[in-house]
Amino acid sequence: MIREGVALGEIPADLGETALAEVQARGKMTPDIYRRLADGLAARGLSHVAITPLDRDPPPITAKYTYLPRNPFFWLFKVFIQFVLIFFGFVLGQVWFGIRVVGRKNLRGVKRAVTVSNHIAYLDPLLIKRVAAFRRLKITAAPGNVGRGPVRPIMKAAGVMPFGSDLAAMRNFNKALEKVAKKGFVHFYAEQSMWGNYPPPRPLKQGAFLYALKFDAPVVPIFYAYRKPGRLRKLLHLHAPITVVIGQPIRPDVSLGVKPAADRMRDEAETFMKQAYEQYAELS
Repeated sequence: MIREGVALGEIPADLGETALAEVQARGKMTPDIYRRLADGLAARGLSHVAITPLDRDPPPITAKYTYLPRNPFFWLFKVFIQFVLIFFGFVLGQVWFGIRVVGRKNLRGVKRAVTVSNHIAYLDPLLIKRVAAFRRLKITAAPGNVGRGPVRPIMKAAGVMPFGSDLAAMRNFNKALEKVAKKGFVHFYAEQSMWGNYPPPRPLKQGAFLYALKFDAPVVPIFYAYRKPGRLRKLLHLHAPITVVIGQPIRPDVSLGVKPAADRMRDEAETFMKQAYEQYAELS
């Protein structure tokens, strides 16, 4: 992934080559190498660059992909998967992430919304599921994040909706997403790429906010702030505990025009995340 980023010009050669040399010397990517690379990119205003290993050649999401199956057998399968996620998600959320939730009152009366958050770990969808509680929830993702073969129906049942790989597939994606947005929550990782265990907020892309305007739905910004781990968590090598901070819904103002309205919502969401980081983060 780093080598590809350097080749594409997304990662400066000096940062990328240094990281690759360190990985080769140690025989693997380590947290400190990853963090130095992330800090170097952020210092150069490149915190939007993807540095998480991803499958660069996933099976495409074509127009044949069914986003919202009506098959009764799939519905039963989905109920089972959702039950497993709710049960184990709560257990894992408390044990692995040590979740605390702040600002849940901001969701009172909110039945449908576009939610946006930072993206810090492969398992952080468990955090947004805790926020949504029993509301209908779909989580958008890159095509490569839904896996291959038998993994795909599991991801679909879990509520993951991959973007289409072509225009026809994106039309189907948009239609399905609009149906969901009328009755529940649609989640976007508006930073667009995951930076594993990176505490500071990163710039948000405009796409999620354009969808909020299209659906006439409020945007609920969410920030995952790291707390200092206690002795027991360190001893057991558990993830640093997370405080999930929920912001007030940001209502769309279509009178501004599409781009200015989307920019306003994005700016307000970024401001909230910076404030949540400053107020609740104990690790920087």
